[in-house]
Amino acid sequence: MPYTIIIPARYSSKRLPGKPLRLIGDIPMIQHVWNRASESRASRIVIATDDSRIYDTCISFGAECQMTSSDHTSGSDRIMEVCRSCELLDSEVVVNLQGDEPFMSPLLIDQLVENKESHAEFGVATMCEEIIDPDLLTEPSVVKVLFDSEGKALSFSRISDPMHRAGVLGYKHLGIYAYSVAILKKFISWPIAKEEKKLSLEQLRFMSNGVNIHVGITQHQTGIGVDTASDLQHANKLLEDE
Repeated sequence: MPYTIIIPARYSSKRLPGKPLRLIGDIPMIQHVWNRASESRASRIVIATDDSRIYDTCISFGAECQMTSSDHTSGSDRIMEVCRSCELLDSEVVVNLQGDEPFMSPLLIDQLVENKESHAEFGVATMCEEIIDPDLLTEPSVVKVLFDSEGKALSFSRISDPMHRAGVLGYKHLGIYAYSVAILKKFISWPIAKEEKKLSLEQLRFMSNGVNIHVGITQHQTGIGVDTASDLQHANKLLEDE
């Protein structure tokens, strides 16, 4: 299945300003994200930003980058702007890959799209990984997902969810999504859901509007998302250890 990866990348960040341009090793974080995405089977990769410094950096390492409005309230709105400017058809599949995921495996990205294709009855596909460290169960920054035997998401939470099966602590949700342009159009037209606002979890808007989300389990590398200066230090350590 041909698909397009769109990577939203804002300069403003309360906890780590200029995050996409922060160095991991000797290259910017956004370049790490793009490099990994480039190893997937995506037919096109577009970085969507609202900052000329990010734009210039992306162009310098050969990425396709588009300037988008600074008025967007979410990454989904930014992605929709790119879908329109690229004239993507409603039926085309888009992967929402966050610009602060420098270690996301290209194999995981392909697995996500394969899951979307093989579970056409689901409007959205996403991924998770098994939680090994019990301390993560009570960490609010780690989103936990509960799903049934068919992979249908039942809940997303910042607190611990019941285990799925014996011997499993739980599952950490990975903030990567595959959906059609048509579903994304509907998403941005819907009002923000009550639970979405309370927990700052956009995916709850899909569920509150009756869109089923398929959750796949991955064994591929995910690394860490970078939200803070501490995360950035950890990311540099991970790179050194590779």
